[in-house]
Amino acid sequence: MTSPTITDGYMTPSDELDPDEPDMTVPQLAKVLGLRPETVRRYLAEGAFPNAYRTANGPKARWRIPRASVIAWRRNQRRQNSQ
Repeated sequence: MTSPTITDGYMTPSDELDPDEPDMTVPQLAKVLGLRPETVRRYLAEGAFPNAYRTANGPKARWRIPRASVIAWRRNQRRQNSQ
């Protein structure tokens, strides 16, 4: 069985992510998590995804979030919600 991938920018929150696939953009991550892009950007500014990086400096800079960071964040969220 192959790992699900983002198709047309959509993936359900219950799908597993493959950490070896390309880093995600803010809009992709927002769809995966079921959040607004603004919320994802706030999480990035707060350091929720410590391995995230910006592609450049200035107004054209774009965030990239490694899938491994998203997997770790989701596991942490599940642990917090189960307590």
